[in-house]
Amino acid sequence: MKSNNEVLKGDKFNWLTSLRGLAAIMVVILHLWELIKSNYGYSENFIESILDFITIGVIDIGKVGVVVFFLISGFLVPYTLKRRTKKSFIINRILRLYPVYWLSIILMVIIFGVNSKYQLISNITMLQQFLGAENIISVYWTLPIELIFYFLCILLLYRKFLFNNKVIVNIVYVMLGLSLFFGAIRYITDKRLPIAVFLGIIVMFIGYIFRLSIDGEIGKGILYKVVIIFFIMLLPITILSYSSDMGFSETWYRYYITYSMGMILFYIFYKFNVGNKILIFLGNISYSIYLMHAIVMKAAFKYINFSNINSLIFAIIIFFMILLTSTIVYYLVEVPFINISKKIDFKNKKIKGNN
Repeated sequence: MKSNNEVLKGDKFNWLTSLRGLAAIMVVILHLWELIKSNYGYSENFIESILDFITIGVIDIGKVGVVVFFLISGFLVPYTLKRRTKKSFIINRILRLYPVYWLSIILMVIIFGVNSKYQLISNITMLQQFLGAENIISVYWTLPIELIFYFLCILLLYRKFLFNNKVIVNIVYVMLGLSLFFGAIRYITDKRLPIAVFLGIIVMFIGYIFRLSIDGEIGKGILYKVVIIFFIMLLPITILSYSSDMGFSETWYRYYITYSMGMILFYIFYKFNVGNKILIFLGNISYSIYLMHAIVMKAAFKYINFSNINSLIFAIIIFFMILLTSTIVYYLVEVPFINISKKIDFKNKKIKGNN
């Protein structure tokens, strides 16, 4: 999803960077397995059965990664607003999200083309899902949800509610109620209402409450209460929303287990301070991995003759191609814009200090 390296200073949050790296790899595993299976077929051996189990069976490992990304956003973004002006925050988010995002669009259009000019223009804004256009790359679906969360945080800050713990907790409860309501409408009408948007925002606010809790700004009892109510409410929400398959092999139990696993994984990494150099590196380049992996995979299958290559070997080759591409994009695109963002922050602080 996105990097917030400027927030993660020292070893205190290495677990968070490591978790972000793991989340990115989870998304890659899902999409790589789907592509391998569609091109090589499915032989039902032990390894492939496990891969099916964790992707389209009982668990959706890719969505676990997305839930983790949402939790991380909630953990970081409101605190970013604490030390930035609204204008500085917006500029920072634009510089962090859009350059690599636009590069991914350019590459997709050059290599694979685009359905229409409207689809291209809509995707450039990152608001395509609200403009009735398809995502050029499927993983884009999470980014507008991130933008909604940013907007809500800015609105709450403007209304002086962002650091009102009671308001934040009540937002989670209200959003859970809305999810249940629209889930019921989805169940009755059989229309694909965007329940994932509500759930994504709820998860981000839970990530924020988690941060408030570990910083001692909110009691652990309140955090536990919010999480327990979330798990209880999630059951009827997923049953109502995902009992019917609307084109994504949807099952309510896979959604419930997936969201639950994302929350549990987040807590485990925090509790045991899980982290190592490899995961930290992957965490740093995770946004590039997230946006570039589908392009690399599709290009590999388009231009490389894989018929005489073992599927496992081919998967390993593609995986390292993804890492190489993402690393290059990170250092050539992400890092320069991170530095520009830091310079803007420094100038704003200097101007503020002189006033």
